[in-house]
Amino acid sequence: MAAVAGTLIGIAIFGIILGVFVRDRIRRISNVLFGTNDLLKGIRERELEVSETPKSVSGAESMYGPMVIKDFSELNLQELKAMAEKAITQAFLAIEKKNTAAFSDVPRVQAWIQSEIEDHRSESIQYDELKFHTTVLNRYIKTGGMATLKF
Repeated sequence: MAAVAGTLIGIAIFGIILGVFVRDRIRRISNVLFGTNDLLKGIRERELEVSETPKSVSGAESMYGPMVIKDFSELNLQELKAMAEKAITQAFLAIEKKNTAAFSDVPRVQAWIQSEIEDHRSESIQYDELKFHTTVLNRYIKTGGMATLKF
């Protein structure tokens, strides 16, 4: 009977030592990976950071660029990118100036501008230092007599 009790106490002590060792290892790994001893907190913070991190821009210029040049040799992709950036800048300026008539030739953009103006009716909106980090050709769609470039 004493031998059984001794064995059970030995197993319990081994379990406690193993538990402390595993807990210590998890804390060290968590500290190295996430800068905190709490593994679950580190994982949650990392997930939040990943969800808030801007995603990369998907460019397919190497694939679509030659197709566009083949079909439209007179087009300059760099100029088209600059035109797209200018149009976006003008849309934000229209919101700043509360110009609801801007982009009347592009109904979806005009509707977006009007919606932004209405959403911020009582506020003064200002977009300072708009900056385009990367503009890429993302898609080239050619159907029938119409070709669409998406940047």
